[in-house]
Amino acid sequence: MNRKELEETKPPNHWLSACCATLVWWAIPILVRLQPRSDEVSGGLALGCLIGLAVALSLCASFRRAPWIVLIWIPLFVWTCLAAAKSFEAFRGGPLGGASAAPLEGLATLIILATALLFSVEGVLCLVWHPNTISYPLIALAVLNTAAISFVTPRANLKATQQDIALRILDSSSNPVAGATVTFKRYGYGSGGTDVFDFEGGSLISGGDGVVVIPSRRMRYETRGMISKPSFRDVLFTVGMQFSEWDKERSVHVSTRESGQIAYGTIPTVESVALSIYLPPLSDAPEPLHALKRLTAATDIGRSDEAARFFNIDTGNFSKDPSGDLMFELFFEKDSRFPEDNYEVVKVRVTGLNGTQVLQLPYAVSLSEDLSSYEHIFRIAPESGYHDEIILQDAGSLPGPTIYLKMRGGRIYGRMDVHAWGRSDQKKAPCEVWLYLNPTGQRQLEK
Repeated sequence: MNRKELEETKPPNHWLSACCATLVWWAIPILVRLQPRSDEVSGGLALGCLIGLAVALSLCASFRRAPWIVLIWIPLFVWTCLAAAKSFEAFRGGPLGGASAAPLEGLATLIILATALLFSVEGVLCLVWHPNTISYPLIALAVLNTAAISFVTPRANLKATQQDIALRILDSSSNPVAGATVTFKRYGYGSGGTDVFDFEGGSLISGGDGVVVIPSRRMRYETRGMISKPSFRDVLFTVGMQFSEWDKERSVHVSTRESGQIAYGTIPTVESVALSIYLPPLSDAPEPLHALKRLTAATDIGRSDEAARFFNIDTGNFSKDPSGDLMFELFFEKDSRFPEDNYEVVKVRVTGLNGTQVLQLPYAVSLSEDLSSYEHIFRIAPESGYHDEIILQDAGSLPGPTIYLKMRGGRIYGRMDVHAWGRSDQKKAPCEVWLYLNPTGQRQLEK
């Protein structure tokens, strides 16, 4: 056989196809890096992924004899198997429906199961349509390419969803605190709304301006942190998730080791997320430094004969005796927001008696821009601003506003939660009161 005949019988050089098969997978980290900020899987993206898988499978079935097909087949098989395993794991850990499960949770579980089965079928088809030609150099290249893309893609996602949190740490006088230590953990949104651990970081140290920048992520990621410094109390905070691009705020919860959650607020979902948190001194810690007297009472403040509207802080009970410290009156008004409906809003008038004064503050606090006062966040009764009477709007809602009391000429301070409900066509109207008193005369009322 002459040289010309040998060249004619020699297999064609598929180096161009091999290069394309190697490079085409790098579209994955590029698309991840350029993904929309909503961080949500859209219907179009899901359809595009299905089409891509179908094309890859068809190539594996059509070019089984081509050596370069291994560059398509190995990544497809590895990622399909991993996706099936993770989907089945999510299905096992998610809600399984039942009488107590929400309908949408059951639907999400079925979608996860269908996804797991789909990936399993694709994995089986990959085994059926495996390459017939073995080229060890191309196999090595395919394995290296698969590992490289698997390494780069999560980091591209981290960059695409990056959203730092600028935390400003202040003392009780609103001065910046330098040298405070911040540690944090980050969680993602898992099956059925479960928290999935994502990252742990710190210790970060605040500078002279009291600012610490926490590397976090936008959208469906929650960041939980702790601030600590000698001679100060530890403060814990949670910056909640943004569930869709239309959510313009993220929730923030502030808590302490002694009392759990003490304050709730929201911050704008801007770049970067910014919030301020006070770091209280040890002297402002609750028990045992200042023991609170806790009172819980229930009554009827409606139009029935059993109604008892007067509350006495010494006995902790309601009665019909007007010599008490507070009087509760229930009334109803139509909701001005819906004039065409007959919906009535439950309101309660709270009147201070015998020198008692009351002050109503919102339940939520501001943790950015117009920052709420240190006293409001850590439940320290204000010294001034009290009134003889307040009206609680929509008293049937929980949590309601924060109500402070100043009694006995300023010798006793208290904090109160009120929950009342009923209808104008009924005589009875239950009312519950939770009262926290500081009989020492100090204003700390954190429970």
